[in-house]
Amino acid sequence: MLIVREEMKEGCCWTVRNGRKIDVWKDPWVPGLPTKRPEGRPQEAYNVKKVQDLIIQEEHRWDENKLQQLFTQTEVAKIMEIYIPEGTDTNTNDKLLWTPHPKGDFSAKSFIKYLNANTPSTSTNDEFPWKKFWEVKNIPPKIQIFMWRLLKNGLPVAHNISKHIHEISDQCKLCDREVENSEHLFLQCPTTQAILFASPLSLRVGEQPSMTIQNHVTQWLDEGGDYTKLKMGACVWWAVWKARNVVIFNRAKLNIQSVLKEALYWANMETTAEDMNNMLTETDIMESQKNNWEPPEVEKIKINFDGAAGPRGFACGAVARDSKSSFQGCKNQSLNYCKAVEAEGKRALLAVDLARRKGFRDIILERDSITVINALKYAHYKPNWRIQSTIDRIRDELSLFRSVDFRYVKKTANNVAHNVAALAVTSHSSNEWFTLPPSCIAQLIVSECSSV
Repeated sequence: MLIVREEMKEGCCWTVRNGRKIDVWKDPWVPGLPTKRPEGRPQEAYNVKKVQDLIIQEEHRWDENKLQQLFTQTEVAKIMEIYIPEGTDTNTNDKLLWTPHPKGDFSAKSFIKYLNANTPSTSTNDEFPWKKFWEVKNIPPKIQIFMWRLLKNGLPVAHNISKHIHEISDQCKLCDREVENSEHLFLQCPTTQAILFASPLSLRVGEQPSMTIQNHVTQWLDEGGDYTKLKMGACVWWAVWKARNVVIFNRAKLNIQSVLKEALYWANMETTAEDMNNMLTETDIMESQKNNWEPPEVEKIKINFDGAAGPRGFACGAVARDSKSSFQGCKNQSLNYCKAVEAEGKRALLAVDLARRKGFRDIILERDSITVINALKYAHYKPNWRIQSTIDRIRDELSLFRSVDFRYVKKTANNVAHNVAALAVTSHSSNEWFTLPPSCIAQLIVSECSSV
């Protein structure tokens, strides 16, 4: 391990709790910086050694005056983004994360895969990386064999069978709309798309319609690390295949919740039994297919939040409305220089901040991303390490409200929030409106109100 110590360091980053273990100048602890280490201002006298010296411990916040003295403005901004949860005490230890894994978990196996993944591939665009595929060891063997058959178009889907038995119908039994070939059954079928989107992958097939099964698998292989997405994708497709067979041979009705539970079982997700029972049901998914926004219950405020992307980065927007569909305020924020997964967390934070600024007591947070909703809804759900700090901050702020509910909504029913976010992209600025909505959503709000 000493030989590859430098490679290990490149993949590590501390998550700050009490700051006792972390050396300010030597250890990686600021994920927003290129090297994860602050350099500090030139010619400053650095008497600070540990990160704990930068924290006002009893108030669980950074000593901003000390930060301004020691670091550049960019470094200060990135450090201030690191949230110290209010539940943290002086005995809560800092934790070292392995950043190539989405959830920060390190193992010798994941490190070897990280090294292999960073070795240039010799495969061409027309050649599937079978060697790398068979080197993945965390997929259950029978599911890996299933994936091999899928990639080789060797599964007995209706289209393949009908080539030899002409009396057999080649229609998809899950949707009864299209011919059931592998690409349709596992990517294009509306039922499968709902399952893929509801899974931890949050895969929106419609956004990349030209992507094939092989394209997705190759992309997941190229991500390397612990191959979390590849494993989850394989387990979801395996569960879809089993459910499809039950529909055909047992004449049963497909249950999306059961398919997701089956996939999560094989993927060994860190989800409690209670969380499994409270996951989105088939009814939830089907109701999410509604194209129109719906008002909240009486005395509650619904806050829709979404994001948009532009050449300078991401932006987020949040819009609040009451049970009469009346506008109650909105905000948007331009997010420069952050990753897509980090932008997801900041969108939810903006929605909570809007609710807090307006003094709402009973709120509903609605978004078309199940990943963020699950991270906020389930205490034991482990989100991507990059947004853990943001999720901690949101959870602390949510404790200030009397009631909080989380809902998933179809993207087409979230247009108002998206338009507010898009406004921040075009204007390159952040704004808030507490009395009247901006012109970009005023007519849309009226239209959605009249369609209720």
